[in-house]
Amino acid sequence: MAKAVHDKRKKGSRRKKKAGQSKWRERAKNLGKDLLFAVVCAAVYLSADALMGRTILRGVNGDILNFVMILVMALPVVLLPIRSWIMGVRDWPSFLLNAFIGLLAGVGLFYLSITVWLGTNYLIPHSEPYERKAVVYGMKAEHRYRQAAHNYVNLRFTDNGEWYRYDADYDEYKNLQPGDTCIVTLRDGIWRYPAIRHLQPPEKSASPQRDIKSLLNHLNERKTDRLYKALSGSENSLRYGKPICVKYVTSVDMADEFRVGLFNITTFEEIADGKRVFVECTWNLGHKDEYGEEQRLTYWYEQRAGALYPVDSVYWDTGMDF
Repeated sequence: MAKAVHDKRKKGSRRKKKAGQSKWRERAKNLGKDLLFAVVCAAVYLSADALMGRTILRGVNGDILNFVMILVMALPVVLLPIRSWIMGVRDWPSFLLNAFIGLLAGVGLFYLSITVWLGTNYLIPHSEPYERKAVVYGMKAEHRYRQAAHNYVNLRFTDNGEWYRYDADYDEYKNLQPGDTCIVTLRDGIWRYPAIRHLQPPEKSASPQRDIKSLLNHLNERKTDRLYKALSGSENSLRYGKPICVKYVTSVDMADEFRVGLFNITTFEEIADGKRVFVECTWNLGHKDEYGEEQRLTYWYEQRAGALYPVDSVYWDTGMDF
């Protein structure tokens, strides 16, 4: 009798042990699934993020992709509450919960679709690599966490003035500075989207910005003082005195709306390549408006054969935003 009781206790202990082991295995299995799901989500997000920083989405194809991606993200938000209504769950908390779950699902589908669509475009070529020249207009590094660090470079292509915010590699980023002219290597993918493959070492800007002192030193070094003499003898200099700012207009300056009038005279590429040279001179008119803002006059001159020829001008005050 005692032996039978002992055997029952032993069997019960084994069952508990097996049940405990099975429970821990189930927990480990679920934890493994959760970790795998998290890794897949991170991989999809990082891949989509990198592809969006290297693919130029413009024109009809870009509009179609944007529409499809928004539709993919919005559908779960709409369909899950409708499903809840059909199944008879019609209270507001359930609707809101299903809409929130649909939003999360939509975001996941959005990044997954981006990864598949732009990934195939990046990997499957439709054209041979080709080159375009671009000027660096701005740079911004975002290093919130190492795996998703961004080195943004604002590029403006010289052939058509198109803008693009490129997510550069660290080695590319550290060798750049605003005003540099770069050679961008691109290749069209299977969906006809241009993908940036490489950014070649930059050529330094042919006409860097200079203040009036460095400009005069530059002119003296080259023994060409005709530019300063032309400014000194101009009607504006005689009327308003010495200009408060004199500088060459560079391709970087052309990003400012303040100088948009020069596009009626020249092209972005001509300024970027140094084919045409323009000098910007600003005078303080010596009086203020009713709001206390100083009024100023800016003239743009084209330099040809050492002489200056006025091409455009604007009156403005220090309270204006450009």
